[in-house]
Amino acid sequence: MRAEKRCIHLPMEADSGRKWALLVDTKLEHGRHIVQLSSLVKFINHMDMPIVVLAENPMDGTKLSTCGTAKPDGTPLYVPLPLLYSATGEFYFQPDGDTHDRSNESISWHAFEHHKRHPVRCDLASDTTKGLYLDLMVEEERVLGEKGKATVESAFTVHIFPPLYLRNLLPVTVELSKPVGFQKTIDSN
Repeated sequence: MRAEKRCIHLPMEADSGRKWALLVDTKLEHGRHIVQLSSLVKFINHMDMPIVVLAENPMDGTKLSTCGTAKPDGTPLYVPLPLLYSATGEFYFQPDGDTHDRSNESISWHAFEHHKRHPVRCDLASDTTKGLYLDLMVEEERVLGEKGKATVESAFTVHIFPPLYLRNLLPVTVELSKPVGFQKTIDSN
């Protein structure tokens, strides 16, 4: 057994026609083999707030179910296989809590190979003219198939970023006052 990632197909098929598959990640740590089984899609949150990831539940028709909460500490959120293999493969997003609505836009992992960047907006629950924007960046990793040395499948990591990240490297404090009603002070360094 080597340290490698392989895609193993399961004897199930989604409504979309895709065969169910899981990722088998084998690592060597301190002379031991560690085998991790996960889905082909995971989310990593780079924002300062938890983000809830939602998907269509194929068991309940069009009802959305929670895949989990992507925590701001960078811990990966692996999508449960039943929610990954819905007919559309779409995901929606919502900041944790009741302050914002579910995202207006969805992303589909069926199109991750062609679309690597997805901006989405979550409206403020009390005022739909204001919202929170998320910038989703898809990272594709080619993985080995069940047998052989050919990379035939892809695993995807979706990074959740804020659309703007400002780092003050000046030796002075900077105060932001735009957009209207927003004020933030950023210390030096």
